[in-house]
Parts: sequence; structure tokens; C-alpha cells
Amino acid sequence: MSASYQESFDIDPACRQQCIGGRVYHLRQHLPLTDHDIFFAGYSDIRRRFLVERVDAPFHIAVVCVAGSGELIDGERRLPLAPGMLGILPAGPARRGLHLTGEEWQLGWLLLDATPRWSRFAGPRASVAAAPGADSFFHALALFCHEVGHRVSGAGMALVTVLDLFQRMLAQSAPPDAHSPRLWALFDQVGQDPAREWRVEALAQAHGVSVEQLLRLCVRYLGATPQQLVIAQRMERARRLMVAGCERVGDVAAAVGYQEIASFSRRFQRHFGVNPSEMLRQLHATPRAMPLEPRVLPVR
Repeated sequence: MSASYQESFDIDPACRQQCIGGRVYHLRQHLPLTDHDIFFAGYSDIRRRFLVERVDAPFHIAVVCVAGSGELIDGERRLPLAPGMLGILPAGPARRGLHLTGEEWQLGWLLLDATPRWSRFAGPRASVAAAPGADSFFHALALFCHEVGHRVSGAGMALVTVLDLFQRMLAQSAPPDAHSPRLWALFDQVGQDPAREWRVEALAQAHGVSVEQLLRLCVRYLGATPQQLVIAQRMERARRLMVAGCERVGDVAAAVGYQEIASFSRRFQRHFGVNPSEMLRQLHATPRAMPLEPRVLPVR
């Protein structure tokens, strides 16, 4: 990612913010964010004065409002962002940012790498849309930041919740298309039979397109490559097996198509941010040992 961009901040000390980075050089970090092409994740409780502007930012900004009022800056345009709305500031050379217009503003946000996974956000203009489940997404982000900040082992599971809610929000806020249902049905087969050797060539043939066309369709409509979707289905099945009571890592690995436990554990750690043995320990923990509520100011 290029660092040659300009940014300016005018933020009142009364504003509160928590954020987690995906790079080794970030002060508070959770490296699995990088595996999902996320540069930063966080939430903000904004009061009194707040103006952030960037020029030539190399990342997209997805911001969800749960309380208060403000606006997106897109060159000379201003787009109001009210509770229950999702705002997108695409990467690119324009001057873009966020500005508080009311007395307060409560936001959850992701800074997304400008990669094929998030190509749906690329474009010349900022945009806003309805954000179903905005409150749940905000609180999931707050919990994730709390878990990482306090070095709680459940951070990986919290990240999974954040990603699930974000993808669900995008699916519900986007206009319907003819491709997504068929593509999801194609990859649902992987989740139903994860131990099978799934080759991209066979998936493309089953979908009636070339490998190159399947790649383009998956990136555009599902936000990931076919191989990433296969891995995600296998990892989700592995997690569900653990939740259902499967207590041996080797059995879980074999059930989702991995012959070597070490290879499965590395992939699981990279995907969820926690190794499978630790996740099993978390699942056996009592509710008191696992924080369930984010420590944030109440949403008004």
C-alpha cells in the first residue's frame, strides 16, 4: 500500500475512538485482518468537533452510522450520513472525508485495501445506502476492539462475527442481481462436502463459465476469489463442527479436507486469528470467562 497520500484531522479531545490495525507496525494489531484485506477496523464516538479529510487515499472507507448526524465529503459534494446508513468513500485521488454536523455521531468503520476482494467499492464517487443491522455491526466491532486491546483469546471469533455482519449488510443493502444466488449455491456445495477435493476448474465447469470468468464473477459479486471462498467454506464448517461438539483437532481437519493437522491449524489460525486448539478451549469456557458485552458508550 502506498503511503504517499495527504490527510488532515481536526478532532475535539472529547471524541473517543478505538481501532485495530492489520499490520505488524500498528500499535494495536490483529494480523488476520490482512488476510481479509482490511487495513484498519474500529469505532468512533464523536462529539463537538470532527473533520477528517484525505487526498489520494489508497484504501476504501466503509462507515456505518448508529447515532447522531454527519456527512461524507466527496470533493464539492456532501452526503448526509444518518443512523442506519452505510457510507462508502472509495480509494482514489479525490478529496474525501467525514464531518460532524450535529452534536454527536457514533460510527463503526473499516478501512479496506484497494484489492480485488473489495473492488465493488471502487469508483469515482462516494455513496450512501441503507445499512440493515447497523447496531449489531457497531457492537461487534466494539467487542472485537476490546478483545484485541485486552489480549483476550476470543478476538478471532469476534472478527468472524464482524465479517459475517458486514457481508450480510452489504448483501441486504445492495440491489438484487441475477448472479449472487447462483454463485452462493455453487459454493454452498463446498460447505456441504468440505472433504472433497474442490478444484476451481470443476467449479467453473459446473457454473458453465471459464475459470477466468468465474474469477471475475466471484470477485465482483461475492467479494473474494473462488479459492478464498472454498477456504472460507471449509473454515466455517470446521468452526461449526467444534461448536457442535467435535473435540479433536485431527478429526475436524480430516472432516474439512486436510490431511495434515499442521496445515489445517495454520490456515485456521490465519483465517480466525486463533488456533483450533485455543478455540476449543474457548468453547469449553464458562460464560463468565468470555466477555459478551462491548464496553462502549450506550447508543442513543
